[in-house]
Amino acid sequence: MREKQEDNNNFNDNNNDNNNNNNNNNNNNNNIKNNYNKLENNQIGINSDNSLNQPKESLPIKGYHISAKKTYFKLLEDSYFSKRNDWVKVNALTAPIGTDLKSTIALCNQYCNINDNNGNNKIDTSKIPLLFTNLSIEDTSRTMVLRGPFFLDGSISSTSTLTSTSALASISKLRTINHNSIIRNVIPNYQIITDKYLLYKHLFNNKSKYQVPTYFINRGRFENKLEEENNSNNIVWYLKDPLLNKSEGIKLFKSIEKVYEFIGMDENKNNRYLLQKEIHPKLLNGIFKFDIRVFVVVTFTPTKTLVYIFKEAIVRSTNSPYKKGDTSRDSQLTNFCYQLEINPNFQNILSLSQFEIIDQNNQNNQNNQNKNGRIFNKLKDATKNIFTSLLNKLNNQASGDEISGWSLFGLDFILDENESPYLLEINISPSTFQGSPNNVSSICQNLIKQVPIITFDIIFNNQNNDQNNNNNNNNNNNNNNNNNNNQKNNQINESEINIDGTDFIQLISKIGDTNLKNQF
Repeated sequence: MREKQEDNNNFNDNNNDNNNNNNNNNNNNNNIKNNYNKLENNQIGINSDNSLNQPKESLPIKGYHISAKKTYFKLLEDSYFSKRNDWVKVNALTAPIGTDLKSTIALCNQYCNINDNNGNNKIDTSKIPLLFTNLSIEDTSRTMVLRGPFFLDGSISSTSTLTSTSALASISKLRTINHNSIIRNVIPNYQIITDKYLLYKHLFNNKSKYQVPTYFINRGRFENKLEEENNSNNIVWYLKDPLLNKSEGIKLFKSIEKVYEFIGMDENKNNRYLLQKEIHPKLLNGIFKFDIRVFVVVTFTPTKTLVYIFKEAIVRSTNSPYKKGDTSRDSQLTNFCYQLEINPNFQNILSLSQFEIIDQNNQNNQNNQNKNGRIFNKLKDATKNIFTSLLNKLNNQASGDEISGWSLFGLDFILDENESPYLLEINISPSTFQGSPNNVSSICQNLIKQVPIITFDIIFNNQNNDQNNNNNNNNNNNNNNNNNNNQKNNQINESEINIDGTDFIQLISKIGDTNLKNQF
């Protein structure tokens, strides 16, 4: 863990700077909360001529385009965008966009105090700039593509064929924009997270204690030495396609010999696989295998990267009782979508806090350590450790290219029989379990409602915050000049901060290698 030790040395050398940053963070939290409440009380309406009726107190008007039916983006639109007075739905393919984020924000600022000839406050919504969308195809190039909505907006049903001229025209609509001209919905270099092969290579190279014992198979060959294993009937081997999700691409085997037979088949010879030895798990009510979904938000700007964890997690279990050595998918695979396909009335999903109460009652309080929150604290420590090691791989493009945005991740952990957590995977578009019992779906709704406070309100501050930031920047110019060398070392602060007005904890803040000032 040399990389982590170096980060800790930087942190220790800069304790005074971190204390100042903590004070600034607390002040910013109060400003964000006040601004959020202020905007909630300022209503904007859409006129029949598709123009925007401005409030008396003008605000920068920002455009968004969400096209989704079931993902967390749809929840974000329903709970945030559609209820806010400073965001308006626009067309991502036609709305104005600047050459970079700063110029796009400047375009938004033009639509604060514009009057028509009759003295009425009206704005043509077709002229409102696009600032955020989930229609972007993002990678590490200097341009990115915006897709047409097509299926996702429901203009053409999922049962329609793609033979009609209108359907083909819709799916072919693409728009190329500069990669730093809007708020990004995924962090640069996210592939190290979504590709489980790369993620586990990272954990393996960092000797992470949170990795499941893993062998890497590339084109039919093992990249790391296969240790001798006894052929116990209690051992189950998981062979995983690293790019598939929702339990797709997972094969279960009782022996290494069967694994060799599978990867030796002609159709599998050129593929990559992860071979993982099963973790004998802690069980729900002593019966069902389960995993735990932890929600993490990463907000990034040209000057910093912030990692937050949501204080509630989701326990997902199997339909069928667990038995050691059993290769039945029904009793081994905890994925919610997979279990729901097996049984549409599936109910074995609950909050982590509820699980901890049940587990504590089952153990009759015999162990004083079995107190509520003990499992969450273990998962929080694991999440901080994993993302601290990942941060120098993620977002290394943002500094030079002035990229800002945020990502929501779902981390899936399994507990062994001693309650030690192991990371299974990280999902870049995590489910919000809206088909689950009310207590779980409402937890996820609450999560999404709070996300903008630690993302948009940090990336894009209103004019009052602009003035405060300018004053702070002027007062701290000397300190900033003295700290440039520290910033270039990618200073990582692991001080935990509870974010006021939310159920989020800031786990990590990283100061990037940049001399850029806050542009908002």
